[in-house]
Amino acid sequence: MQRVLLIDNIDVDRRRIEQLLHTHFDVLEATTGQQGLAMYRAALPDCVFLGHRLPDIDGLKLLDVLVRERATVVLLTGPGVEDIALDAMRRGAQDCLSKTVLNEAMLERIVRYAIERKRLDQELSQSLLDLRESEKNFADLATRIDHGLWIWSADSSKCIYQNPAADRIYGRTLEQMNAIEWSDVIHPDDREAEIALGVRAVEVFQSQLDDQFPNVAHYWMSLFSFSVLPSC
Repeated sequence: MQRVLLIDNIDVDRRRIEQLLHTHFDVLEATTGQQGLAMYRAALPDCVFLGHRLPDIDGLKLLDVLVRERATVVLLTGPGVEDIALDAMRRGAQDCLSKTVLNEAMLERIVRYAIERKRLDQELSQSLLDLRESEKNFADLATRIDHGLWIWSADSSKCIYQNPAADRIYGRTLEQMNAIEWSDVIHPDDREAEIALGVRAVEVFQSQLDDQFPNVAHYWMSLFSFSVLPSC
């Protein structure tokens, strides 16, 4: 059973919310901010319901601490405090609820939604970290290799990356290459044949895609190409 920590110093509110939650969740209760923080660190509950007025600490300040410790927090407020709710969301609360409109179905839904949203946020954060690490590894590799490497935009309208080896191969920077047609760097004696070869390669590639994905009208992909300088 998922565990919920309820931090609120108003007894009648805390008992009512506990009664609404206990059918679906294991509920822990705290009446002060310091007690609630200690219970959170000891039990690591799946979700925290936090009253915004506590006797020993401002609820928003405790929210900041809990968010830094990666807690899933739902702030409990009274009527007419919309500004506090907005501030809490900016600080990292997963949701804000008025104590005056709570019912069992709503609380169950809010808890499960908050937990799922937190999980997705964490997965996204980890994916972004993995992406940054992958980009760093790619940049390190692209800088060291002797092959020319280019990355083109999805619509092939321009080259968006060119590694140092490609600069040396073409004798032009990325900005200079995007200012001309790629075929301009081919020797005039070879240009016609190379263009025809490139067109044919695209046709073959498109045919293979059509065979593999007959019902797909458009494709989005990244293509990597390289050129090798001959030994001299």
